[in-house]
Amino acid sequence: MRVFNKQSNERISNGIYKIDGTKHLSVWAYKRQVGLSGSTSANAAEGRQISSTGCGTHSSTPDFGGFSEIALYPEHALKAFYNN
Repeated sequence: MRVFNKQSNERISNGIYKIDGTKHLSVWAYKRQVGLSGSTSANAAEGRQISSTGCGTHSSTPDFGGFSEIALYPEHALKAFYNN
């Protein structure tokens, strides 16, 4: 697992990174991208469920918000979890 931030070359936008050729997103960024709603607590709980699948995660320092570090998930794992 690697840690990224807004100065990282892999950064596309807040919560979205292209890491080793694969798009990785935070739960919040993915939900915004596909038009899903969610709360901070729901996003955190869903993130733990996604992590438990063993999909492999990285982390990022978010641009804003109450967290010092957030998880980034491969886009395919998010699509599978949210069925879209």
